[in-house]
Amino acid sequence: MSTEERRLAAIVFTDICGFTELMSRDETKAMALLEQQRALLKPIISNFNGEWLKEIGDGVLIAFPSPVKAVTCSLEIQRILSHNSELTLRIGIHIGDVIQKDGDVFGDAVNIASRLEPLAEPGGICVSERVHEDIKNKPDISTSFQEEQLLKGIDKPIKVYSIFTQMGTTPKSAEKPAETKTKPNYVLFAGIGTLILIGLFFFITSQGKMAGSDYDSKSIAVLPFNNLSNDADDEYFADGMTEDILTELSKIQDLMVISRTTIMKYKGTTKTIREIGKELEVANILEGSVRRVGNRVRITGQLINTENDHHLWADKFDRDIEDIFAVQDEVATAIANVLRIKLSNKEARLISLSQTKSIEAYDLYIKGRSFSYSYSLPNIYQAIKYFNEAINIDPNYALPYAGIARSKTTLTFFLFHDDDFSKEQLKEAKFHAEKAITLGPEEAEVQFTMGLYLNRLNDHSSYKYLKKAIELNPSHAHAHDEIGDYYLDIHGDLDQAIDWYEKALKLDPDLVPAMALRIYTILMKGQLKRAQVLIDEGLKRHPSVVYYSTIKHAIMMMGHKYQDAYNFLKSRESDYQTAERMTDFYLGLGQSLIMLNKMDELDDILGKLKKTKYYDLTHEYRYLKNLRLYYEGDYQTAIKGFNAFDNSEMIVLMKTLRPVLSDISHYWKAKSYLELEEFENTIDELNQFRPNHNGSTLLLIFDEFWPKRNYLKGLAYEGMGDKRSAQESYEKFLKDWSDADDDLLEIMDAKERLRNLKQAS
Repeated sequence: MSTEERRLAAIVFTDICGFTELMSRDETKAMALLEQQRALLKPIISNFNGEWLKEIGDGVLIAFPSPVKAVTCSLEIQRILSHNSELTLRIGIHIGDVIQKDGDVFGDAVNIASRLEPLAEPGGICVSERVHEDIKNKPDISTSFQEEQLLKGIDKPIKVYSIFTQMGTTPKSAEKPAETKTKPNYVLFAGIGTLILIGLFFFITSQGKMAGSDYDSKSIAVLPFNNLSNDADDEYFADGMTEDILTELSKIQDLMVISRTTIMKYKGTTKTIREIGKELEVANILEGSVRRVGNRVRITGQLINTENDHHLWADKFDRDIEDIFAVQDEVATAIANVLRIKLSNKEARLISLSQTKSIEAYDLYIKGRSFSYSYSLPNIYQAIKYFNEAINIDPNYALPYAGIARSKTTLTFFLFHDDDFSKEQLKEAKFHAEKAITLGPEEAEVQFTMGLYLNRLNDHSSYKYLKKAIELNPSHAHAHDEIGDYYLDIHGDLDQAIDWYEKALKLDPDLVPAMALRIYTILMKGQLKRAQVLIDEGLKRHPSVVYYSTIKHAIMMMGHKYQDAYNFLKSRESDYQTAERMTDFYLGLGQSLIMLNKMDELDDILGKLKKTKYYDLTHEYRYLKNLRLYYEGDYQTAIKGFNAFDNSEMIVLMKTLRPVLSDISHYWKAKSYLELEEFENTIDELNQFRPNHNGSTLLLIFDEFWPKRNYLKGLAYEGMGDKRSAQESYEKFLKDWSDADDDLLEIMDAKERLRNLKQAS
């Protein structure tokens, strides 16, 4: 019989620095280190009335009756281990309610302590504000405020404090070379001569970390080059130089390069190099300027260390405009040399690769590219115009073909209501993507464009092109993002999708599609709390992005906060108008009103939807009408309505790009049959789901229906009296949503039903 105990405790979480690396190198030595840790720590913990709860890998979880005991014991541990060159710990401490059950321990105190530990220096201790309040007046303990951190899995930011004794206990990070993720020890540096200090700032470890830095020394951001030309219209040329130098650098495997989307927000910035470096978490910044006069161009560049503002490299190039490609290559090669990166033969060849000899064609291409980044119909058409002009000058120039293919693919999202138009755009996208592949197979952008086009068709072969793009350009954030879409849309693998979105965001923190779909996928896993924290971060970073507003509304709806959802979306109406996404806005409002049972107000929303373009085909209008029927209890009519919805011209067309839309109808018909107690029909509808269903951002708030299908199956089987099948369905549901928040209504109900079924059997 299991026992459960709840109590208040100070939780200490420890971790051995460098253990993972040691384990991969010398397993026997690593295991011996664990034994040494047990032998040294257990007597100390016992002396301070601590309880050794459990080991988690190389970490130890310890409970104390008070924060003072926890801190004094931790200080004693670090003091004793300061003489042990092999065993170095990081320690995190928090106080809160914990639950002990069946030999295990749970609770926020455990989670927060484990998140604080990585923030400590090797040999150091980090504590939460709650612990700090209890120890701040102790004469033998001193603290310093570190920062306010948003910890993984925790809703609110936590104030983090570092601890040191007034006796002058120095963290071990000052005694030996810093490890990954350590901060500079300024107390130590203050007593070192100027020459040594400079040497430390320039020393690059064999692991690729700048000594005293949190950031990989082989990481860089290329800030937008200043346009110093007399003609303001040459701004596109300066931006083009920025992007092309960035692209050349991105071909280097060992160099992490921040992508275009993020760096362009620093255009005209007044922020310091240090501030930008901290925001982007890069060790180096490349900045420069471009001046074009007639057929001459002057390019200046300087590489700056973000830790100390020291100039690592600087150069000036006065060249004929025909030499522009050579300058780009020289800059990339020079930076690789400064950062001690040895280029492979392949990398050197790719950097020197030139797709055109025509400066005129290149100029037209970068003009088109500058327009293509603005997702509006006029700009996309303007981009295509310039790309075609570039091809007319140089028919063998691969990149403009790729630009047209990408633009044509994008157009299908704006004008998907027109079946003939969409088919024609996709046909032209295919032609230009294939032409680009033929002419420039070693251009990452060419491979990416083919992958993008195939992704829109849910074609499995998209993956090989996207992977090839990353092979050619390891810092291609958009390719990482599209592989996330590949796993989400084609395979329904949520974990893989999240992993790739996070890789994309590391390269481009401002890549909105990756951020939005990462949060959306987390929401699909039933992790509302985690999604809430991330969406608030996204809205803080990009307050007017409608995708973020749509997701925040969805989170509120899934949390049954219907009035809050309505009020929030209503406050964002102007953003949707600007983005010309009013159908999305009305859909969200309509869903909220249905759940609030405000059907008169819903009529107004339906009326506005009817006035939108293509209203006779608008899926949002039809969907809301059918949803209303369901919640009014007219289940038979709702079934007929969703049958018509699934077979409508609009949905048949859209299903070629988003096959998931058919599952929406099956889901609501299944729910209707369940209410009518037609259980076999319920199961039949649920069995028609696609095997790798992923969801749809078009109807976001109900996308959790993918795992819920097994929950509904369980209810239907129970209604039929098939207890065994019901039990299996609930178990599948709980497995599908194993990472979901525990307090979701369906999770709690499924667990209770499963428990009752097992007891009955």
